[in-house]
Amino acid sequence: CSKEISRETFFLGNPMNPKQHCNGAHICLVGKNRFQNEMFITTLKHMHQCQNTFFTIASLSDATEGLWRNDNRTFIFYLDCFGLDCRKLDALMAFACQKVQTGNLMALFNFTGDTGLEKKALRYGVRGFFYLDDTPADFCRGIRVMLNGEIWLSRKKMSEMILAELKPLLPDRYPAKAGTEHLTAREKEVLTHLTKGASNETIASELHISVHTLRTHLYHIYRKIKVHNRIQASLWAENNL
Repeated sequence: CSKEISRETFFLGNPMNPKQHCNGAHICLVGKNRFQNEMFITTLKHMHQCQNTFFTIASLSDATEGLWRNDNRTFIFYLDCFGLDCRKLDALMAFACQKVQTGNLMALFNFTGDTGLEKKALRYGVRGFFYLDDTPADFCRGIRVMLNGEIWLSRKKMSEMILAELKPLLPDRYPAKAGTEHLTAREKEVLTHLTKGASNETIASELHISVHTLRTHLYHIYRKIKVHNRIQASLWAENNL
């Protein structure tokens, strides 16, 4: 039941600013939930005035060359992850990696954040991740980002992946449980939020303080624990809090 509610939120949202759109792209939604995918396309076109060209197919096996031999534009294939477990999703990405022609892009949508497959998906060539609670605005911004040669991935997930890669490289950089006595309770709260990859605006909102006050806290934290940026501070917090 909760998954169904989360799925519905993917189709809702307020009309977007025209600057959020990336018009003229070729978007192919791949999945057996044809009715929901058609509804989503209708929402984008009529509620959000999205001018991209959309296709829906049940399987990548249906993606014949004629589908993308329209012109020289890049196609983005969105693989519907709804209801797929890790094994099936892994098999889908492996097949898509072989099927999708060079020059086109792959993205996952209706993706859940608890699979831990983001890193593996990047190796398969996936360049966009759209979660169950993302909005049409996120979808349109992601199209523009991917066509610009970048990866569309939540800041939190990206931070988790970077920290996981860096942590083994710096085993002795910060002695365990060192220096925590110099931090205030509020500064420890800020550090806890940093380890989650939260932005300044999000942390300030959670702690009910201004962004300016948060920056002051960060300045004092960096000085006390002798680091230079938020990634180093996050690593320190992972080892000491």
